[in-house]
Order: sequence, then structure tokens, then C-alpha cells
Amino acid sequence: MDGFFGYDPVENQYKVFCMIRARASQTFEESYQVFTLGDPKKQWRIIQGF
Repeated sequence: MDGFFGYDPVENQYKVFCMIRARASQTFEESYQVFTLGDPKKQWRIIQGF
């Protein structure tokens, strides 16, 4: 898992980007998620097609 912290000047928000890699037999599966600080939903969003 790798995580990155950044600022989105367009939306004036701080965000955390997370890349999750899981080994499945001989292959790796990856998923990407974003958490927006201050978002009232307080949940990770899955990013498709990254």
C-alpha cells in the first residue's frame, strides 16, 4: 500500500490518495482510493479506470 497527501486547488481541498496492491496467485490486483478531508461523508472513494 502506498499513500500520498495532496492539495486540490480547483476544489480547495486536501486529499489522500491510496494505491493498494494485492497478490493473487501469479498476478497483482490494484485498487485506487481517494479520501477528501472535510467531506461530511467521511469515506474512501474508489477510483475506476486509473
